[in-house]
Amino acid sequence: MTDIRLNVAFPRHVKTRRLRSKCKADGVLALLALWCYAAENDPSGLLDGLTEDEVESVAEWRGKRGRFVAALLDLGWLERENGGFRLHGWEEHQQYAIHAPERSAQASNAAKARWAKRGAMPDPCSEQCSQHKTSNAPSPAPSPAPNPSPTPAPIAARDNGQHKTRRKVGPQEAVAKSLAAALGSTLNPCRKQIAALVAAGRSLPDLQAAVDQHAEPGIAPWDWTKRVTGAATQRQDGGLSASEILAYRSDFDAPEDQ
Repeated sequence: MTDIRLNVAFPRHVKTRRLRSKCKADGVLALLALWCYAAENDPSGLLDGLTEDEVESVAEWRGKRGRFVAALLDLGWLERENGGFRLHGWEEHQQYAIHAPERSAQASNAAKARWAKRGAMPDPCSEQCSQHKTSNAPSPAPSPAPNPSPTPAPIAARDNGQHKTRRKVGPQEAVAKSLAAALGSTLNPCRKQIAALVAAGRSLPDLQAAVDQHAEPGIAPWDWTKRVTGAATQRQDGGLSASEILAYRSDFDAPEDQ
């Protein structure tokens, strides 16, 4: 999932005003829809596989047939090229969208590498020196032994309480912490968003890749979820919609349980 860059002067630009004059406000909305379609399906800005009718269809144009494409060509928003179409100025203004496939591949490969590294368990024998590989020394135990024996039995003696037991961090918790670190957020809201996306059928490696690709410092966890889901309506593949996932949003200032 990617996005497009829109200049803040776009609504006041003379070409925008002329398009609105020719095709009303629906024409401006259709142009934005066409840009979004290109970013998602033809990030190079080349629409050489589409006919005029198909261009108007993907742009959600509902006006008179042929009027929208004719207006874009007349105003310079669209150009003919090799029997197809090219979005004018796309390479100059939409470099972020053009390179989205490369960023997605890099993020996916990085996530797979991290998960492969986390899944590799060290060989305990490799950490022993040759002198003690066959050693059968007992684990530290209290002497004399308590009677009756406590249940459950202690794992090992502790040094006067100086060493605290670490809570094992699971894969889902690791992704939530990664998201919290990337956003500069507290942990609880990130846990909620990750849990909701997992419930919607997203895999943890994909979510870690989404953290690498979409998480930016300062945005809220639920806004990151919107970027990941890419829609505010029910997903056709049966997953949760963005609005359903945001229902998991918790109080951002709730105390941390770390």
